[in-house]
Amino acid sequence: MSEKFFSETQLLIESNRNVSNKNVIVVQPLGLGDLVATEPLSRYLRKQYPQAKISWTSSKKYREIIELNPNIDSVIEIESILDWHKSIKPNIDLDNTLVIDLTLAENPKVNVLNYYFYGSLLESFCLSANLPKLCKQPRLYATKDVKNSVKKLALPS
Repeated sequence: MSEKFFSETQLLIESNRNVSNKNVIVVQPLGLGDLVATEPLSRYLRKQYPQAKISWTSSKKYREIIELNPNIDSVIEIESILDWHKSIKPNIDLDNTLVIDLTLAENPKVNVLNYYFYGSLLESFCLSANLPKLCKQPRLYATKDVKNSVKKLALPS
């Protein structure tokens, strides 16, 4: 993680200062499991920064899952982490944007080779981005149609 991203994330999270005029972008690995595991982070960020615009990176195939999350305002569609680094990241206004990089790619301590020593996937991602270690259970959000369809299945509790 670049020094500017790392120190800015740490400063904003620790001071909990008002970032109502800020954007928050969460860059995460593009797997479905990663998306589900990091959902509690969306709740944490919304609680910390209720007025901020929170955006989440995702591949096209998982976009709808993120769009249903009431804590996330927009989706930045990418097909690979390389898309983020080459096309989007260079155009981010760092004075008005807090970037939280969960990709495990740029942190010298928690990385792709040792993340499993730091707890759950969510805990490892949080530590890699210098965030508090979160350990909440993920929530999945669904449309009413989906909920009704599942209800009709009469599955056991």
